[in-house]
Amino acid sequence: MADATRILDYLFQGSYQNSLRERQSGALGITHILNVKESAKFIEDDPLATLHVPLSDYGETDLRTIFPECFQFIEECRTGGGKVLVHCRSGQNRSTAVVVGYLTFVRGMTLRQSWELVTELRPFVTIAEPYWQQLEALEKELKNESTFSYEEIKAQLRAELEKIK
Repeated sequence: MADATRILDYLFQGSYQNSLRERQSGALGITHILNVKESAKFIEDDPLATLHVPLSDYGETDLRTIFPECFQFIEECRTGGGKVLVHCRSGQNRSTAVVVGYLTFVRGMTLRQSWELVTELRPFVTIAEPYWQQLEALEKELKNESTFSYEEIKAQLRAELEKIK
């Protein structure tokens, strides 16, 4: 099982197991947990600030409806000097959509820059096509540009698979 990944000084991405491990060890100094799995297992007397915002693993959740709450939670953590772990079940899809969205729409990166940063640090991630399409549409609407498409991701994946053959 891979460890949680530091994306920014205060922003980590990982899996449900990473969140359990961090609650036990405190090794990363996480103060906030943003759980975007569909189901939530709450821990009684959790010493960490937690938020559960369920996302479908298949891209069926409207990101527009959940981003404000997620981004506010991350920003409250940042301005308070904390560290937040954004996690889903395996730390590959839903958490990636939220982290890439945060970097793009709060931290001022382009969608391409956000994707490249996250995949450089956590190379085994992906985003369900419906979520990616939502991110593309939001970038176009909010920033008047489209810097990276799902078609480009598929082309990159095909190129990587060709190297393996």
